[in-house]
Amino acid sequence: MLVRDSTLGAHIRQTGAWQDMGGFSWKTCRFNEHTNGGAGVSTGTTDRPQMSSATAANYTAQKYLAGSDGWNPVQ
Repeated sequence: MLVRDSTLGAHIRQTGAWQDMGGFSWKTCRFNEHTNGGAGVSTGTTDRPQMSSATAANYTAQKYLAGSDGWNPVQ
């Protein structure tokens, strides 16, 4: 799961924002954040993994939704 370019409110925990669910550890899943803003942002903790800009370049609406036919969802 990638949360990117979003405004995170103060209700988001600064520490421990990602939690284990149903017996599955969030640490074994792919949870990342990238270029978020707002009062709930915390980039200096090890439990809030930040995706690099280079990696995030591969996670855009165009690339994610294009499929094999090359459809551009943002045109």
